[in-house]
Amino acid sequence: SHPNLAQLLGVCKTPDPSILNLVQELPGGGTLAAYFPTSEFTVREFLRVTGEVFWALTHLHAHGVSHRCLRTDTVLLTAGPARQVKLADFGLAEVSKHAATKDDVPPVFMAPEVLVDATGTGAAAEQLDKAKIDVYAMAIILWETWFKQGAFRGMPATRVVAHVTRGKRL
Repeated sequence: SHPNLAQLLGVCKTPDPSILNLVQELPGGGTLAAYFPTSEFTVREFLRVTGEVFWALTHLHAHGVSHRCLRTDTVLLTAGPARQVKLADFGLAEVSKHAATKDDVPPVFMAPEVLVDATGTGAAAEQLDKAKIDVYAMAIILWETWFKQGAFRGMPATRVVAHVTRGKRL
């Protein structure tokens, strides 16, 4: 339990026994992806909101959990003027030290070492530190939130992968 983690309300089975659906609270204030690009916010609000994401992520890592799908649309906000953060969407979360790659994580939020591994030129997935992968995704969240636009805006996923695996950055 943590004030900045969406509460787990239940688990539903699917026809495929290897897949479970997690039912989490929906705080009602939308996502960080939708809120910041269209709002006027102060530096204080930016620091508070992103600080709450860091606090939730630190809590997860302290308990050996890596989110692995951190992005601006998995950061939910409560309704009202306070806009408290609720980190959600733990469908790819994992309890262990090393990372696994997944095809459904947007490349923009994937750490360079994951993208390099996906292209067959880097370390094996079991050698990747998942906490570092979450930290890279958090850096992209900070960038997108501050500049009110998507990182690598307008680039198709294949071009993002090529761009990042060649050592280029924003």
